[in-house]
Amino acid sequence: MRRSLSALAVLVVAGLCMASAAAAEQVLSPEEHFGFIPGTDRKLADYGQLIGYLQQGAAASPRFELREIGTSELGRPLREVAR
Repeated sequence: MRRSLSALAVLVVAGLCMASAAAAEQVLSPEEHFGFIPGTDRKLADYGQLIGYLQQGAAASPRFELREIGTSELGRPLREVAR
């Protein structure tokens, strides 16, 4: 009985690891999303690109979420990244 519980625990942990690895593969790197490495000379992501990247990451990963916390002076939603 104890062996079967240990085997079940190992399978559950392995499944969780595989699921988190699959989720990590779905999240694009900043270079893939923006088309350049952030910090490159004369390259700057605009607000729409940045929010798009954060939305894509929040949808693909359970590690963080993107929350709306208010409205900017220009009427755009202000967002925060939360765990």
